[in-house]
Amino acid sequence: MQIKNRFLALLTYSEKYTKTDMKYFAHGNFWLFFGQIIPTAVGMILTIAFANLLSQEAFGTYKYILSLAGFLGAFTLSGIWTSLLRDVAQGRDGVLRPAFRLTLKWSLLASAGALVIGLYYLIKGNALLGISGITIAVATPLLNASSIHQAFVSGKKDFKQFANNRVIQSVVSVTAMIITLLLTQNLLIIILVYFSISVFMSMSLYQFTLKKYKPKDTKIPEESIRYAKHLSLMGILSRFADNLDQLLMWHFVGPAQLAIYTFAKKPVTELQNVIGNIFPLLLPKFAEKDPVEIKKTIPLRVGQSLLFVIPVIIGYIWFAPLFFKFLFPQYMEAVWYSQILVLMLIFFPKGFMGSILTAHAKIKEQYVLNVVGSLTKIIILFVLLPKFGILGAIIAIIGHEFIYTLMLIILFFKKDNDTK
Repeated sequence: MQIKNRFLALLTYSEKYTKTDMKYFAHGNFWLFFGQIIPTAVGMILTIAFANLLSQEAFGTYKYILSLAGFLGAFTLSGIWTSLLRDVAQGRDGVLRPAFRLTLKWSLLASAGALVIGLYYLIKGNALLGISGITIAVATPLLNASSIHQAFVSGKKDFKQFANNRVIQSVVSVTAMIITLLLTQNLLIIILVYFSISVFMSMSLYQFTLKKYKPKDTKIPEESIRYAKHLSLMGILSRFADNLDQLLMWHFVGPAQLAIYTFAKKPVTELQNVIGNIFPLLLPKFAEKDPVEIKKTIPLRVGQSLLFVIPVIIGYIWFAPLFFKFLFPQYMEAVWYSQILVLMLIFFPKGFMGSILTAHAKIKEQYVLNVVGSLTKIIILFVLLPKFGILGAIIAIIGHEFIYTLMLIILFFKKDNDTK
């Protein structure tokens, strides 16, 4: 207790320099870090299993199917996640079940699209992609609707439960996938197990959330539904851009190159997720406070995050060859691509500004950011990926991050000038 009290006193003392509720941050960040590091670790174990048990061509096809599911997921009410989080953070717990039903309903369009794609591939004689498409059609509504339990828990600021949910889901899912890989390399069975276990775990955790919090059903505010629709509409373009690189890679340069590209991205993505734990903490706080007052702290936050991120980038570039040699020796070709891609983390501070826009429903600004940023990525991908392959995709990602960050800064300064 003496150590704990001294630690709390130190956190309180540091607040006059960090301008942050350090007790909230330390408690929440511990659980979010726990909820990220365990899934990251078991995810890397699964990636090692894929690297050793599947050929590059088979793994590339597996990633293509998952990218297809991600692309179709754009045509759902994906914005309900953020809208629900805001509602719960503002005390409206009873919107959970209505949000589930609404998400289920709005996922039917994506299911229809997946069904059409599945039937198309079956007619063409490709049973793997055909059955995979039908599987996506069945799984998409259930996955999208049940996954909102995490938005509810985040809005409640119950970061311990948020972390536990992620850990349980990742450990069970990865264990099931590794057992499957050890028993068979049949790609269709692997796909079926992936979607089945994902639906089962997500639905189970949704039911657990209902039992734990017992929210009494209330009508979703019309403002929240409109905001969710706006976020979903602008998300179509960004989700398309996020999955386009893998879809084009599979079609233009083949599944083997897609596998190499995936392994180049995997460590950087996981690193980005770990250091990005701060933003789920900030979103409920931002939703409660005046955006004008929050924006005054942005320069400090940007400086603090750059002091942290730059050493991380340098360290990754230095250790990446050893990391790949030890864990993914079959994919040493991916090392230098990964070293280039990690430079995108220099744009990490943009998350502070983006969180403010999201928390306070700045719809116009978010439309501009999503449209301009996504179109930039899409154009660069179509121009460079067919010619330069993996390098073209990496240039598109970094170019998108640069344009998005630049536009975000411009919108913030413009807003300040208008206020003056």
